[in-house]
This record gives sequence, C-alpha cells and structure tokens, in this order.
Amino acid sequence: AVRAVRAVRAVRAVRAAMGRGTTTRPPWQSAEVLAFLRHTHPSVLGLYRPCPPSPILHAPSGGGVSWSLLDAQRRQLSALDNHGAHVLLVGCNGVPSRVYEPLLDRVRETSGATTDTAEVYPYTNLKEAPDWHRSIEAVITAAEKARAAAPGRPLVGFGHSLGGALMYAASARVPGLFDSLILFDSPMFNPWKRAAMLVLQRLKLMEFVPLVSGARRRRARFETHEEAVTYVLSRGLYQTFHPEVLGTFMDEGLEEEREGGGVRFVYSPDAEAFYYITTPTDLHPLLNPTAIPPRARQPTPWIGQYEQSHCHGTYVWSRQHRVSSEADVRYLMSTLKGPGGTPFEFREITEGHFLPLQDPDGVSEMIVSLIE
Repeated sequence: AVRAVRAVRAVRAVRAAMGRGTTTRPPWQSAEVLAFLRHTHPSVLGLYRPCPPSPILHAPSGGGVSWSLLDAQRRQLSALDNHGAHVLLVGCNGVPSRVYEPLLDRVRETSGATTDTAEVYPYTNLKEAPDWHRSIEAVITAAEKARAAAPGRPLVGFGHSLGGALMYAASARVPGLFDSLILFDSPMFNPWKRAAMLVLQRLKLMEFVPLVSGARRRRARFETHEEAVTYVLSRGLYQTFHPEVLGTFMDEGLEEEREGGGVRFVYSPDAEAFYYITTPTDLHPLLNPTAIPPRARQPTPWIGQYEQSHCHGTYVWSRQHRVSSEADVRYLMSTLKGPGGTPFEFREITEGHFLPLQDPDGVSEMIVSLIE
C-alpha cells in the first residue's frame, strides 16, 4: 500500500512538473522519483518512448541478419568466445561511461564475459583541458589496466560514438592493444570531409556547427537536485532512454558543487563542445603537426588515418542520424582492415545514434553474439 501511494504521488508530481515546464521546482524527493523510475515501467508516466524492437538486433536465430563475424575473422578469432572475453566500454561525448552499466549488466548476465568502463573525458577538471590526445592516452592506459586485470582473456573494446573513434585511434597507436573492436556509430570521416572541417576550423566557424551550438545551449547548473531531475525529464532525448539507464544517468551524471550548494552536470557544455570543435583533421602529418604521437615523435598519422590500425572488429552504422554519412562508410569499408587484410564487418541499423542507451537488451544481445 505504501509503495502504491508513493507511485501515485510520483506519477502526479512528474506529470505536474512536465505540464509546468522546468522553471518551477517539483514537490518531490529525488530519491523517490529515481526509485520509482527503476521499479515501475515508465510508460505509466507518459514520458518514456521505448525504442521499437529492431529487425536486425532481434533477428531470430537461424534466420534474418546474423551478427557473427566474417568467416575469415571467425577462424582467426576462434579463441575469442563469450566465456573468456573482457569487454572495455568507452561512452559517447557528454555521457559518463558508468551510465552504460545496465547494458554491461546484461552482457555479464547472458555470457561469461567480464566488463569494465573507462572515463576518458576530463570534463570536470578544468586544470586539464579536454584534449583528443590526452583522451586517447587515457584509453590506452585503461586498456592496459583491463588486460592486466583479466590476464588470458581476449580484450574487446566497445566504443559508442566518440568513444569508438578514440578506441580505434588508440589501437593505431599501440598495435595489439585490443583483440577486437565494436564501434557503434562512431564519427569517422573520409578525407574530403576532414578537409572541409579543416577549413571551418581555420576560419573559426566550427561554433556554428549544430553539434557545437547544441552543446553550448545545454543548461549546466541547477539550484537543487530536484530542479536538475525536472530538467532531465523534460528533454526529449532523455525521455527515450531506458528507465534503468535514465536512473543511472541521474546518479552518475549529476554532482554537487563544492561551493554554492548547487548541482551541475558532471560534463560541462564547454568541454563537450571542445571535442566537436577540435575534431582531428589530420590529412597528413606535415599539414597537422599536432597529429604526431606524443609517445614517439615520428611523422606518422594516428587519428584520422584509419589504415594505421590493424584490429579485428565491427562497425555499426545508424542510418537515422547519419553521424557518419554514406560516403564516410564507403571510405571506411575500403580502409578498416584487420590483421592479414581481413576486412571490418559493417552493419546498418534503422534505429538512432543512442540505441545503446535506449535498448540495452537488444544491444547486449548484439555484443554477446559478436563476441561469440
């Protein structure tokens, strides 16, 4: 009876807050709302818009589209079974990797794999400015620690969006860093697009790119935790998150300020925008000296030159949001190669860019199937 009363109060409070907008503080305790989100199907709230089952991710066994690796890769990766793999996850720009724990929970539950996450974006420590090179070094360090923590287990990297691009760059820097990669809709561009972005960067016009301007507009600070929860629940993107993911985001994505008593997002909008503004455009090391690896000062490209990495893997491409265009994907198909020239596997999905946060059940099935 007590749970029912609390549920009704939470429903009324959320609906009332949604009707008022984000300017009025809702009369509820955040812990009660988070508990309600976790233990009650959020469709009752009229907020959660669940992602429809994917005909690809949920293809029946023995038919439909297979998520297995190419035959050549399967032969070479026969030791990479789901009972022995260790999965390291790096999330997208603006979302802490720990928010993906509901996804990794399902991977562990449905397989014998072990999992870990890496936080590679120094958003809250402004003394260490956000930097692609530093983030790639953080991926390398996390991968080396993960391999040391799980000796004998093949290391599989799962990178969502920018996290996948960082993982691939790290694998180019350190050969053999990962045994296999799963890049989920990662922004990786063909040379012509990188040349256009280089012009925009030189003309200081990257601020007008929608991703940058959108990040700048995002609210960063709130007076109370309840006000922050109201703001999150009012945003269309967060309403599509799986309820467990949404609850984890509210736990991991918000922090109390040391001074002022307010609440803020862990990742600042300025730092998030910085990664978009400084997207690597290294067409050649002579054109972009900053592309030279800090570990070894030699004229070898290491971020945008995708042929430098030789790692098995799969690239999952979302046609809905087109983070990478069809031209980008065609270029990647001809460029991404594993050891011995074995090609990457490419899979196209009709769902959006944030599917790992919206459908952890389907994406976990995909990960386990790929590991097998």
